[in-house]
Amino acid sequence: MSAHIDHRRAEHAQAAGVRPAGALFLIGGALDEDPALIEPLAALLRDAGGDSDRPRVAVFTTASEPPAADSDLAHDAESDEADGAYYVRVFDRHGIEGVPIPVGVSPEPSCANATYSRRRAEHSDVATLVASCDGVFLGGGDQSHYLLALFRGSDVEPGSGEAGGRRETPVMTAIRELFESGGVVAGTSAGLAIQQGAGMVTGGTSELGWSHGARAGYEPDDELRFSLQGGFGFFPEGLLDSHFTEWNRVPRAIRLGSATGQQLVIGVDEHTALAYRPGDRIGDVVGSAGVNTIDLGELETDGTPASPAALGARWTRLMAGDRINFASGVITRASRERAGAGDGPVPAAASALWSDDDGGPRLLALAQALLESSSNVVVGDTAEADAPGFRITLARDERTTRTDAGGFSQLRVSITPKPHHG
Repeated sequence: MSAHIDHRRAEHAQAAGVRPAGALFLIGGALDEDPALIEPLAALLRDAGGDSDRPRVAVFTTASEPPAADSDLAHDAESDEADGAYYVRVFDRHGIEGVPIPVGVSPEPSCANATYSRRRAEHSDVATLVASCDGVFLGGGDQSHYLLALFRGSDVEPGSGEAGGRRETPVMTAIRELFESGGVVAGTSAGLAIQQGAGMVTGGTSELGWSHGARAGYEPDDELRFSLQGGFGFFPEGLLDSHFTEWNRVPRAIRLGSATGQQLVIGVDEHTALAYRPGDRIGDVVGSAGVNTIDLGELETDGTPASPAALGARWTRLMAGDRINFASGVITRASRERAGAGDGPVPAAASALWSDDDGGPRLLALAQALLESSSNVVVGDTAEADAPGFRITLARDERTTRTDAGGFSQLRVSITPKPHHG
């Protein structure tokens, strides 16, 4: 049974004084004006706009880098302002009015003709512009830029240990009130990550997370770090991550969830979105790849800080048309689900599986090959030169299933120090 996205402002709830729930459209990255994502998002915005033939979406590209020179403002350049203009053109081609919001991470406009800056988040006229829209779109880049630009006193500056409170700027309040009154909040990559609450990842790789650990704060490096207070707090079901299987983030999710005490991590692949309705806690998968959940409810940790181990995480992968009910934990599949072993060839153990360039896609391919084979276990190691080294073990048991579309449920994942011989 194919799931669909259905969101309308609840007029009867408003009449009864009940706050209607908004909708989230969480894109894992590489939006690329993909019709499989843009068209469902446009439909959500039209629903939120009610009778409007051309709904309005506030476009934030705050996570992008500020222009270094006026040449970075050009039509084909890359900067916060140029990216904002790009998304306005994208939405226009799909019947949506994109409204660029001039809030950037730079404290002041960064070049002579730039208009975006952090201080614009304090302006009441910019907040009013956001409030006039039917939805918000949050572009990719660095999610910490959203914290720096839209909050004050958030203590997320590089080098900070992030102790202390924070307050919303008027523009952040406008975003929140728009969502809480039934508007749509969409985001890609960093625009997805910022929508979670406590424990939001601020950066880092799987390998460094396992070799060096995870810590609170923010630095522009490859160490695994997270925000104690988190992002906007719109998505309450667990931690969020983007570019998930492409950028090898399954091991990172296990390390981060364990460090922050979170039981569930939801990782969205590129060219894919999770359309989430907080009112009924339902999530629908759209796009060409997958939405992954990493459940740490049964996780056992062992070892030492220098040589950690984590046993028994559960990896589930949902594909287009699949639906997850976060309240009940029930997954409705759009394609046939199969239990037991397959008849494919037994996959060989993998090496250098956590490499930055192709470790993620290879891990997913290894998992899918295992499930199609007659084997129940396969392992993959970090590269020989990496120290300390780690081994990831994928295991099928009586709870594990697979689908014809390439999804699966309850694949057991364990990470241990790599054995050394000789």
